[in-house]
Amino acid sequence: MDITEYSNILQYLETLQLPDLLRGNQKQAFKRKANRYIASEGLLYRKNKRRPSQLLRVIKHDEKEKILYNFHEDPLAGHFGFQGTY
Repeated sequence: MDITEYSNILQYLETLQLPDLLRGNQKQAFKRKANRYIASEGLLYRKNKRRPSQLLRVIKHDEKEKILYNFHEDPLAGHFGFQGTY
């Protein structure tokens, strides 16, 4: 999720204040979208439809590379990248 959308939803869930740029129908659409998320300790989680007791952490766009590296290339990862697995 891009940082602007992440920040807007997180701020709304923590303060119940809508982003200033929203008009008319956009406000209702934003509220419906924000209803799918929960804020906890400054992080955003998506509600899990299949397992309601297990929240899904929302990953910001700039966190993707680090996460992929940690799961695929790091020496402690589950496998050692394409070449190592091959």
